[in-house]
Amino acid sequence: GERPHASPPPSTPASPSAASGLPASECTDSCFHSNDGECDDGGDGSLYMACAHGTDCMDCGERPHASPPPSTPASPSAASGLPASECTDSCFHSNDGECDDGGDGSLYMACAHGTDCMDCGERPHAS
Repeated sequence: GERPHASPPPSTPASPSAASGLPASECTDSCFHSNDGECDDGGDGSLYMACAHGTDCMDCGERPHASPPPSTPASPSAASGLPASECTDSCFHSNDGECDDGGDGSLYMACAHGTDCMDCGERPHAS
């Protein structure tokens, strides 16, 4: 006798990222410091925070798509009139591809906290 035709596999729903129109991951080499053998995008395992997340793919690997941070109520510092974060590039060593402000993840302590924003990223306001 004849064998019945196999039915097609059930269709799987589209992933949430596909449904939202966002890529499931970020992976470009558009950072100025890409392809230098050092991960520079500030993500897990990176050495520097000199690039936007997912823009140093050759060195860092594919990154999961960053989801927007949850909305939080205004911080106490915002209520007091103080900035919630410090972020300037007034340090002599700013914009050199190395975080120099002595904060978390920095390589050097050559600048005041929050004064090497391009290289270190936005820093919480020192209390």
